[in-house]
Amino acid sequence: MATDIRLDNTVVEVIGNFTNFKKTKTSNTSVQIDSRYGNITLGGNNQDGDFAVKSKNGENTLAINGDAANMVLGGGGQHGDFYVKNKQGKNTVHINGRYGNIALGGNGQDGDFVALNREGKNTVNINGLHGNIILGGNGQDGDVLVKDKKGNTTIHLDGTAKSARIDNNLTVGNTGSGGDIFVKNNEGKKVISLSGDQNKITVGSIGNNGKIDLKNADNVSILFMDAENKVVTIDGEIFLKTMDNTTLGVLAELQALRQELDALKLVVNNL
Repeated sequence: MATDIRLDNTVVEVIGNFTNFKKTKTSNTSVQIDSRYGNITLGGNNQDGDFAVKSKNGENTLAINGDAANMVLGGGGQHGDFYVKNKQGKNTVHINGRYGNIALGGNGQDGDFVALNREGKNTVNINGLHGNIILGGNGQDGDVLVKDKKGNTTIHLDGTAKSARIDNNLTVGNTGSGGDIFVKNNEGKKVISLSGDQNKITVGSIGNNGKIDLKNADNVSILFMDAENKVVTIDGEIFLKTMDNTTLGVLAELQALRQELDALKLVVNNL
């Protein structure tokens, strides 16, 4: 027969030998050990339940607090750790109080972090198998916000507007690793690439002719380069510097040369 142990106002009633306990009914029960269902109940009946485990020095190192509805691991000179094991007894989830980190996966398991919206749909997914982060989906637009210490947004990846905004500067790559930036068209093909390793900018690709349109503040094209028609159109002047640092206006020089050729042609025709 299942037995119960009830602690009522710090009184335990034992009837018979230590293997048989009298089961009493009372409205003041705040601690119950129920062997029938295999559970322990702390609190209730106007009492907040607490469970505390102390170290050999008498310090609380594990506490479950019914009033604040929290569980505290560590303290009292001890670092708290929380482990979840798989059926083989291997750690697959580890919350480390000493270093302040959470590890998901390992020991033959790929870690995943999933956040659900109120409808129970996955809107945030950090995937350990593929090493990626997915924000949005299932009716939600994903956003990434990076703020400075004053709370100002300095980087915003907007899934709704399909845009990326970066304040001040963008750095890609580092010493020993050349950075690259790729822009794709709606077919997923790379049409613009900036290569830090090769120090070049490429506009266009196989099946896509590159174009560069440089405009002034009035939105007027000043320089237009068309790879398809092999044409460069310039509205203005091209300046080059000589070895002695003298500035040379290319178009002006060409215009002067043309005038000289026209004058020479006129002289030759009059001979």
